[in-house]
Amino acid sequence: MSAPALAARDLVVDLAGRRILNGASLEIHTGELTSLVGPNGAGKTTLLRSLLGLIPLRSGVVELRGTPRGSGRGGRGAIGYVPQRHEFAWEFPASVQEVVMTGRVGKLGLFRRPGVEDWKRVAKSLAMVRMSEFAERPIAELSGGQRQRVLVARALALGSDILVLDEPFTGLDMPTQELLGELFVELARDGRAVLTTTHDLVHAMTASDRVAVLSAGTISASGTPAELAEPGIWASAFGVAEASPLVKSLQAVIA
Repeated sequence: MSAPALAARDLVVDLAGRRILNGASLEIHTGELTSLVGPNGAGKTTLLRSLLGLIPLRSGVVELRGTPRGSGRGGRGAIGYVPQRHEFAWEFPASVQEVVMTGRVGKLGLFRRPGVEDWKRVAKSLAMVRMSEFAERPIAELSGGQRQRVLVARALALGSDILVLDEPFTGLDMPTQELLGELFVELARDGRAVLTTTHDLVHAMTASDRVAVLSAGTISASGTPAELAEPGIWASAFGVAEASPLVKSLQAVIA
């Protein structure tokens, strides 16, 4: 089997004097949609930022297509990243297409002006998330769902075959969730490696190729949805009884 597109090997991360990740290991493969789930405060965002090289590691290594990318601070490299919506400055006076173009900075550098091919990439990315008609609209005028699609288009504009998304469905209406869910599956089938964090366990178990469970600072279970049918996996990770509604709902969608 070929090397994973993106991998964490025994990551240990301390923040503000507290251990957040404690030996977390995870592999993301080309052609697959992987969902990272876990209880609130488990460290899902910290794990994503560690993969991106945005926070320092105490120990462990992140590999990009089998090559270690170091444990210090650094850019996200060839990874398209979609942060949570509240992390973006939506009051900034820019149009939709201008924001999406900022996703090309990793290719252009800070001082080179975008050319025809760059704008074509922006247009293609907007079309993929069905936002072409909003290209010239100020971002401050967008709805929550439209803003999320802009962030996805911005990540796609980089042209990377690895896409990492932090809680992309939070606060969205059902049609937008379905649109994005279908898009993420399509991107994976088109040869990308897609990793997303989510609180929606049922959606993760029905839409993902693989699911990884983050609990107590480490990946406590990982596999296909069918491989995660054991109720004890979920009871232990979320601190509930095996007969709880949460566990029963997951077993129902796996069956």
